[in-house]
Amino acid sequence: MILLLVACDPTGSGTSIGNPNRTLLRVAPGGDVELTSAELDLIRVVLDGPEGQQILEGPFATDVLEGVELDLPTGEWTSLTLTAGAPFALLGDAGGSVDLTLDVPEVGVQVDRGPLLDGQPHVFELASPGWLDASVVGWDLGVDQVVTPDGPLHARLAEAITAGSALWPDADGDGEPDR
Repeated sequence: MILLLVACDPTGSGTSIGNPNRTLLRVAPGGDVELTSAELDLIRVVLDGPEGQQILEGPFATDVLEGVELDLPTGEWTSLTLTAGAPFALLGDAGGSVDLTLDVPEVGVQVDRGPLLDGQPHVFELASPGWLDASVVGWDLGVDQVVTPDGPLHARLAEAITAGSALWPDADGDGEPDR
Protein backbone atom coordinates (compact mmCIF):
# COMPACT_ATOMS: atom_id res chain seq x y z
CA MET A 1 0.00 0.00 0.00
CA ILE A 2 1.36 3.41 -0.92
CA LEU A 3 0.29 6.46 1.07
CA LEU A 4 0.97 9.98 -0.13
CA LEU A 5 1.12 12.75 2.43
CA VAL A 6 0.35 16.37 1.74
CA ALA A 7 1.37 18.96 4.31
CA CYS A 8 -0.78 22.11 4.32
CA ASP A 9 -0.99 22.25 0.50
CA PRO A 10 -3.47 19.75 -1.01
CA THR A 11 -1.71 19.94 -4.37
CA GLY A 12 1.69 18.87 -3.04
CA SER A 13 2.94 15.42 -2.26
CA GLY A 14 5.36 13.73 0.07
CA THR A 15 5.94 10.73 2.25
CA SER A 16 4.87 10.38 5.86
CA ILE A 17 7.87 10.41 8.17
CA GLY A 18 8.20 10.16 11.91
CA ASN A 19 6.36 7.75 14.16
CA PRO A 20 2.94 7.17 12.62
CA ASN A 21 -0.04 6.15 14.72
CA ARG A 22 -1.56 2.73 14.21
CA THR A 23 -5.21 3.64 13.76
CA LEU A 24 -7.65 0.84 13.04
CA LEU A 25 -10.66 1.85 10.93
CA ARG A 26 -13.61 -0.47 11.48
CA VAL A 27 -17.38 -0.58 11.52
CA ALA A 28 -19.04 -0.84 14.93
CA PRO A 29 -20.80 -4.09 15.86
CA GLY A 30 -24.34 -4.06 14.51
CA GLY A 31 -26.14 -5.44 17.55
CA ASP A 32 -29.08 -7.49 16.23
CA VAL A 33 -27.36 -7.78 12.84
CA GLU A 34 -24.30 -9.99 12.58
CA LEU A 35 -22.32 -8.26 9.86
CA THR A 36 -20.54 -10.59 7.44
CA SER A 37 -19.09 -7.98 5.06
CA ALA A 38 -18.41 -4.24 5.25
CA GLU A 39 -16.72 -2.62 2.27
CA LEU A 40 -15.84 1.07 2.26
CA ASP A 41 -14.05 2.60 -0.73
CA LEU A 42 -11.87 4.96 1.31
CA ILE A 43 -10.06 7.40 -0.95
CA ARG A 44 -8.92 10.22 1.36
CA VAL A 45 -8.19 11.01 5.00
CA VAL A 46 -7.94 14.69 6.00
CA LEU A 47 -6.47 15.78 9.34
CA ASP A 48 -6.89 19.39 10.46
CA GLY A 49 -5.25 21.13 13.40
CA PRO A 50 -3.59 24.29 14.64
CA GLU A 51 -0.46 23.49 12.62
CA GLY A 52 -2.36 23.15 9.35
CA GLN A 53 -3.80 20.30 7.33
CA GLN A 54 -2.47 16.96 6.14
CA ILE A 55 -4.12 14.81 3.52
CA LEU A 56 -3.54 11.11 2.95
CA GLU A 57 -4.63 9.99 -0.50
CA GLY A 58 -5.73 6.39 -1.15
CA PRO A 59 -7.10 4.16 -2.32
CA PHE A 60 -6.90 2.20 0.89
CA ALA A 61 -7.93 -1.38 1.63
CA THR A 62 -11.68 -1.45 2.07
CA ASP A 63 -12.64 -4.30 4.44
CA VAL A 64 -13.74 -2.39 7.54
CA LEU A 65 -15.42 -5.41 9.12
CA GLU A 66 -12.11 -6.78 10.39
CA GLY A 67 -10.55 -3.35 10.25
CA VAL A 68 -8.09 -1.47 8.08
CA GLU A 69 -4.87 -0.16 9.59
CA LEU A 70 -4.09 3.44 8.75
CA ASP A 71 -0.74 5.00 9.62
CA LEU A 72 -1.73 8.53 10.53
CA PRO A 73 0.83 11.20 11.35
CA THR A 74 1.30 12.19 14.98
CA GLY A 75 -0.07 15.62 15.72
CA GLU A 76 -2.46 17.76 17.65
CA TRP A 77 -5.33 17.26 15.22
CA THR A 78 -8.73 18.74 15.98
CA SER A 79 -10.62 16.90 13.28
CA LEU A 80 -10.30 13.83 11.12
CA THR A 81 -12.43 13.36 7.98
CA LEU A 82 -12.75 10.23 5.84
CA THR A 83 -13.91 10.52 2.24
CA ALA A 84 -15.44 7.57 0.41
CA GLY A 85 -15.41 7.13 -3.36
CA ALA A 86 -18.51 4.91 -3.48
CA PRO A 87 -21.42 3.90 -1.23
CA PHE A 88 -20.71 1.87 1.91
CA ALA A 89 -21.75 -1.76 1.22
CA LEU A 90 -22.65 -4.01 4.16
CA LEU A 91 -24.04 -7.53 4.32
CA GLY A 92 -25.25 -9.39 7.37
CA ASP A 93 -27.74 -11.68 9.02
CA ALA A 94 -30.53 -10.96 11.50
CA GLY A 95 -32.57 -14.13 11.02
CA GLY A 96 -32.99 -12.89 7.44
CA SER A 97 -30.45 -11.41 5.08
CA VAL A 98 -29.40 -7.78 5.47
CA ASP A 99 -28.06 -5.92 2.42
CA LEU A 100 -27.20 -2.25 2.95
CA THR A 101 -25.91 0.23 0.38
CA LEU A 102 -25.39 3.51 2.20
CA ASP A 103 -24.36 6.72 0.48
CA VAL A 104 -22.08 8.30 3.09
CA PRO A 105 -19.50 10.36 1.17
CA GLU A 106 -17.81 11.81 4.29
CA VAL A 107 -17.48 10.86 7.93
CA GLY A 108 -15.72 13.18 10.33
CA VAL A 109 -14.96 13.53 14.00
CA GLN A 110 -14.11 16.66 15.95
CA VAL A 111 -11.70 16.38 18.85
CA ASP A 112 -11.47 18.92 21.63
CA ARG A 113 -9.80 16.91 24.38
CA GLY A 114 -6.12 17.46 23.56
CA PRO A 115 -3.82 15.80 21.05
CA LEU A 116 -5.81 13.59 18.71
CA LEU A 117 -2.94 11.31 17.75
CA ASP A 118 -0.07 10.97 20.18
CA GLY A 119 1.80 7.91 18.95
CA GLN A 120 -0.52 5.45 20.70
CA PRO A 121 -2.95 3.06 18.91
CA HIS A 122 -6.47 4.28 18.19
CA VAL A 123 -9.69 2.89 16.72
CA PHE A 124 -11.81 4.98 14.35
CA GLU A 125 -15.18 3.29 14.69
CA LEU A 126 -17.84 3.88 12.05
CA ALA A 127 -21.23 4.21 13.82
CA SER A 128 -21.69 3.12 17.42
CA PRO A 129 -22.29 -0.36 18.82
CA GLY A 130 -25.86 -1.58 18.30
CA TRP A 131 -26.53 0.83 15.44
CA LEU A 132 -28.41 -1.93 13.56
CA ASP A 133 -30.61 -3.07 16.46
CA ALA A 134 -34.20 -3.62 15.32
CA SER A 135 -35.49 -1.21 17.99
CA VAL A 136 -33.15 1.53 16.71
CA VAL A 137 -33.69 1.01 12.99
CA GLY A 138 -37.37 0.10 13.13
CA TRP A 139 -37.29 -3.15 11.20
CA ASP A 140 -38.42 -6.69 11.97
CA LEU A 141 -35.90 -9.43 12.72
CA GLY A 142 -36.15 -12.59 10.64
CA VAL A 143 -37.16 -10.67 7.53
CA ASP A 144 -34.84 -9.93 4.60
CA GLN A 145 -33.81 -6.26 4.65
CA VAL A 146 -32.49 -4.32 1.65
CA VAL A 147 -31.60 -0.66 2.08
CA THR A 148 -30.52 1.46 -0.89
CA PRO A 149 -29.78 5.21 -1.10
CA ASP A 150 -33.33 5.89 -2.29
CA GLY A 151 -34.99 3.68 0.36
CA PRO A 152 -36.97 4.89 3.39
CA LEU A 153 -34.42 3.71 5.99
CA HIS A 154 -31.37 5.10 4.22
CA ALA A 155 -31.31 8.51 5.94
CA ARG A 156 -31.60 6.96 9.42
CA LEU A 157 -28.74 4.50 8.81
CA ALA A 158 -26.50 7.07 7.10
CA GLU A 159 -27.06 9.40 10.07
CA ALA A 160 -26.14 6.56 12.47
CA ILE A 161 -22.76 6.41 10.75
CA THR A 162 -22.09 10.14 10.47
CA ALA A 163 -23.34 11.01 13.97
CA GLY A 164 -22.19 7.87 15.78
CA SER A 165 -18.63 7.53 14.49
CA ALA A 166 -15.83 8.24 16.96
CA LEU A 167 -12.10 8.03 17.44
CA TRP A 168 -11.16 6.02 20.53
CA PRO A 169 -7.83 5.30 22.21
CA ASP A 170 -6.71 1.66 22.16
CA ALA A 171 -4.03 1.59 24.86
CA ASP A 172 -3.30 -2.14 24.59
CA GLY A 173 -3.41 -2.19 20.77
CA ASP A 174 -5.93 -5.06 20.64
CA GLY A 175 -8.18 -3.34 18.07
CA GLU A 176 -10.97 -2.82 20.63
CA PRO A 177 -11.75 0.80 21.55
CA ASP A 178 -11.18 1.96 25.14
CA ARG A 179 -14.57 3.58 25.75
